[in-house]
Amino acid sequence: MPPPLLISAPDSIGSENWLHLNLKGSEEGKKAPDTVVLSGLAHYDEGTLIGHQDNDGWVVNYHLEILVGPLWREIKDCTPMLVGAGYIFLDSDTADHSGFHVTSWDWSAVDVQGGKKIQLEGNLSIRGGPGFSLRQVAFHATVKGSVIPGQDFGEIP
Repeated sequence: MPPPLLISAPDSIGSENWLHLNLKGSEEGKKAPDTVVLSGLAHYDEGTLIGHQDNDGWVVNYHLEILVGPLWREIKDCTPMLVGAGYIFLDSDTADHSGFHVTSWDWSAVDVQGGKKIQLEGNLSIRGGPGFSLRQVAFHATVKGSVIPGQDFGEIP
């Protein structure tokens, strides 16, 4: 079986939401870690995440990477989730055996200008020929660490 196709970024991210929880420290003089709950949709152009070009019964494996959330000084932990959220079924003659499933997900901390960000990573399998295209992947994560101060959670980029 060939390795999965790497899709290193969605075409756009829309509807991303953040919830910042700043809890009191449990020890004298110690600040508790920041907790951020985030969710959103990663959008992919038609033809990016598609079934096999030659046979709608064959599986194509993809590895997705989606950079999300605010800037962090330090990231201690993350509980991610990815879900296929929208698809297009164009031509029944080339998409008879259509389907998709997320086979695994994980996360990593990525150094970016000004700090670190969460990179959600997921593996998914698609079948259904070129007439079947997954267009949206929904994501959700709860992240614990130290958020860089001064970010406006009401104005998400």
